[in-house]
Amino acid sequence: MNVVVTGGGTIAPIDDVRLMTNVSSGRFAAAITEAFLEKGATVAHIHSLSAQLPIWRFAQFALDASDPPAELLRLARLRQKWLSARDRLQLVPLRIGTVADYATTLEQVLHSQPIDVVVLPMAVADFEPAPHARQDQLRHRNPDRRVPPHRQGDPLDSRLVSLGLPGRFQAPVARRSARADPPPRRSPAKPTGPT
Repeated sequence: MNVVVTGGGTIAPIDDVRLMTNVSSGRFAAAITEAFLEKGATVAHIHSLSAQLPIWRFAQFALDASDPPAELLRLARLRQKWLSARDRLQLVPLRIGTVADYATTLEQVLHSQPIDVVVLPMAVADFEPAPHARQDQLRHRNPDRRVPPHRQGDPLDSRLVSLGLPGRFQAPVARRSARADPPPRRSPAKPTGPT
């Protein structure tokens, strides 16, 4: 039986430096793959770069083990499990980790051989920010640097609402992002009454 399992989470780049992701560890997908391998299936395991890998996720010696010989025995059994399954396990890491990368990789694997079962527990992002220009491009187009071009006339609040900010944060962010100049400083209130 030929199986495809996906695991981990995708990323959504914000700019050249920052990205959004989720906390998916890929543990559930790794367990599913291990179960199929124990039944004799051949598995293509598509995973994010940070996801836990089938069998490998247990391959750590517990330095604080109360019974070190038992820990060595556990690792020896795990190695036997790996040796019996490694020819039937194809680990397929995502190159970048974006939703588009995931879709392309999944399509390639599905078309590479006949597949009997597909299990898709990967945590795929359902939101991707609009691509932004690099910083050097922003400085060229907007030399005064007060409001980046991608924010002029496009208040940031619509993007933040999509991120699920609690309601109490939405209004101040919307007001702040719609202003081009910083708010004027208020003078301190004058005391009233006798001094």
